[in-house]
Amino acid sequence: MNNVVITKDGFKFQENVKVGDLIYGDNEWVEIRSVDVVTAEVNKIVMDNGLEVDVVNEVIETNIKGQFSIPNISTKINVGFGTSDFGGDSSLEFQPHLNRGKRLRNTLNFPKSLDSEFCYLLGYSYGDGCVEYRQNDGKFYKLSLACSDDYVAIKTKIHNILSNISDIVKSKRGDGKLDVISLSSIEFLENLYINGILKQKAGKLIIPNKILTSNLQNQISFFCGFFDADGCAQKSKKSYKISIIDKIILQYFQLVLLVSGITSTFGLSNKFNCPDTWSQQYRLNVTGKHSIKILQSLYTDSVKINESNITTIRDSNLTIYNIRQFGLNGNCDPACNSDQNLSYSVFEKLKKRGLLPETCLPYIQKEIVNIVKFTGTAHTLKTTNDKPYWCNGVFLKSNT
Repeated sequence: MNNVVITKDGFKFQENVKVGDLIYGDNEWVEIRSVDVVTAEVNKIVMDNGLEVDVVNEVIETNIKGQFSIPNISTKINVGFGTSDFGGDSSLEFQPHLNRGKRLRNTLNFPKSLDSEFCYLLGYSYGDGCVEYRQNDGKFYKLSLACSDDYVAIKTKIHNILSNISDIVKSKRGDGKLDVISLSSIEFLENLYINGILKQKAGKLIIPNKILTSNLQNQISFFCGFFDADGCAQKSKKSYKISIIDKIILQYFQLVLLVSGITSTFGLSNKFNCPDTWSQQYRLNVTGKHSIKILQSLYTDSVKINESNITTIRDSNLTIYNIRQFGLNGNCDPACNSDQNLSYSVFEKLKKRGLLPETCLPYIQKEIVNIVKFTGTAHTLKTTNDKPYWCNGVFLKSNT
C-alpha cells in the first residue's frame, strides 16, 4: 500500500503532492516546504491493527504525544483520525457514444457529478457487480448487480438508483435466493471507464481516485454500497466485517474509516479454495462501542448497518493519554489505573466532566509487529517548521 496523505482536495498519494501544498498534520493544516525523491532502503512499518506506512528518513510519533523516534518492533505509535474538512472536484465527464441509437442515448441520464446515491451504486458494483463485455469487439456493454432476498431494501435502492439513470433496467432471478439487476448500455459503461470509476477485476480492486479525492460523504456512501454488497453485521460478535481477496481496497477503507473517527482492524482471514488456485482472503473489522456508535450514526446509507442494531458496552482500544498527564490520580470518577492509558470509554467520561482539555482528541496507540526492509524509490516530505503530518493514519516528520 502506498503512503497516503490528506490534502484540501482529498486523499493523495505522497508522490503526487508538491511544494506549497497544504496537508493535514496534528489537528492542523501544514505546508510542504520540500519534496525529495530518493532511492534508498525503505522500512515498511506494520502495526497490529493492519495499518502500514513506508518510511525512509522520517520519524514516527510514539508513546507520549509529541515524542518522535525511529521505530522498532514492539514500539507503540500514535494513530490519529485525520479530518473531514476536504474534498476536491467531484465533476464527471460525459462523452456520448456516436454509434448509439437516438432513443437509447436519450434514456441515459449520466450524472454530472458524484453524489451520495451514485457513489453508493459504484461501491455496490465494486463489491458484488459483474461487468460483461462483447467478445466480437471487447466493448463493455452490461453491468449486473446481485441482490440477495435477505435485504429487500437493498434491491429496491439499487433498482431505483439505476432507474434514475436509465429506463432500460432489467431484473431477473439468479442462482439461489437473489435477483440480478442489470443495465445494458455501452454508453454508460464507457463513461464509467472514462472517469476511472468502472469496477476492476476481483483481486485488483482499488478505490477509484475520483472517490479518494471527493468529499467525505461521497467516500462514506461508496463504503456503504460496498458494505451492503460484501459486508456483514455480526450480531453475536458485535462487529461489522468485510472479507474479500482484495487487500489494497480494504486498507484504503481503513483510512476512510479513520477520517470518520472510526478505528478498525485489518488482517488475514482463512484461505478458501478457488477453481484454479488458492487465494488468501483479507478481512476488515469494526468493533468497540466508540467506533460502532460513529459507524451507525454516519454510515446511514448502508441498509445492513441501519438494520443491524448492534450495541456493545465494551471498547478495548486505549487512547494515547494517561491520567497523570492531566494531574489526575486513580481516585477520579470514573476510577482508573494511573499506570495505564485511558480507554475510549473512560476518556469520553472524563472529557464530558470537563477534566480533560477540549483540544484532546481520542488518538489511540498501536504496536509495531513487523518491519519489512526493501530498496525502492521514496518521496520524503518536509513541512514548514518541521511540523508532523498525517500519513496512513500515523504522524510523521522528517529526521533530516
